[in-house]
Amino acid sequence: MKNTVTFEEFTKLKKSLLHLKEGEQEYHTIESENSRVLVSAPHGVGQVRLGKKKFAEPSTIGIALALNNKTGCNTIIKVANEHNDANFDMVSKFKTKMEDMIIDHRIRFVLDIHSLASWREELVNVGIYHGYLLQTQRKESMLDVLIKFFEEQGLPVHFDQPFSAGPKTITYYFGEGRKVFACQIEVNSKIFTKENETLMNGFIDAISNFIEWAENNVFLFFKD
Repeated sequence: MKNTVTFEEFTKLKKSLLHLKEGEQEYHTIESENSRVLVSAPHGVGQVRLGKKKFAEPSTIGIALALNNKTGCNTIIKVANEHNDANFDMVSKFKTKMEDMIIDHRIRFVLDIHSLASWREELVNVGIYHGYLLQTQRKESMLDVLIKFFEEQGLPVHFDQPFSAGPKTITYYFGEGRKVFACQIEVNSKIFTKENETLMNGFIDAISNFIEWAENNVFLFFKD
């Protein structure tokens, strides 16, 4: 497994699904029977929320594909704008497909990837709805592990600032129960530049390390 991703390789990844934009499916999935982790990128293309157009977060496509390449995790990416918002709308084809994948692959970890505007100060934000989604001490321990991996890469983590993963979001939708650990991971888009290639790889490596840890420890925390 290659340890680093060049900026040029990352750019190719985030553009690699453009040919699906006008297709019949609003999402692209990569599924694995051997993984209990699901990475989602619901804002890879533009969305419409409450009648208002919102910008795409194309870097999240590259992140999701890079994580899949490194870890073999289950992956779902929004690839077509159907004038909805898969992360905000209570009912969407995207959420329905995620439900199917969670059942089919006995998913126990959902990592929902988003990007922050470059003008924001925060490099990484983890949304857990002010702690509400950490219903058990075991889930708190899982979050501690994730934070440790970010800190090892020199990436300080903010919680619920500026986004908390509240009701309606994918993270809340799937993480409210006790059977799935879910968090909304936001990364500042300014790290996805040639100049910040080291930070970009640090972010990808931090999540990859957590996924590897999760796959190896899933049965210690969850019972199927």
